[in-house]
Parts: sequence; C-alpha cells; structure tokens
Amino acid sequence: MGGNIDWNVPILGSEQMYQALKRLGRTTELVVYPDEYHEFTLPSHIKDRLERNLAWYAHFVKGDPTPARPQPTPRSID
Repeated sequence: MGGNIDWNVPILGSEQMYQALKRLGRTTELVVYPDEYHEFTLPSHIKDRLERNLAWYAHFVKGDPTPARPQPTPRSID
C-alpha cells in the first residue's frame, strides 16, 4: 500500500515487490492510493488502509479464518 505521489517511499519499490511475489506464485495485492503522499490525508483512504491492515493481521498473524482483506462496504446511491 502506498500513495502514488509519496516522495519518501516511492511506490516503485512496492510495484517491484508486487511483481516479484506474483512471479513466485505468492498471494499478493498492490494498493495505490491516488493523490496521497507518505502521510495520508483523505479520511476514506486512512480508513481503508486501517481496515486492510487489521484484516491482514487478523488473518495472517492471529490465524483468524476471516479473509485477509476487508469486505467492501456497499455504497448507497441517492
């Protein structure tokens, strides 16, 4: 996960790691947040990143049977 305009840790490194893991046949996902630097500012991006981190830790560290990624929340259209 990373912001596409992060100068501290450019997303290029994450893209390379993602490609390497895919080539090794590992389960992986790359999430790039548009218009975000190293420290996220958009509340929806902050919330999404937190939910993804919690789901990953619950699945891979705690061993919960829950999915390693959060379930998408349905959006209402007014």
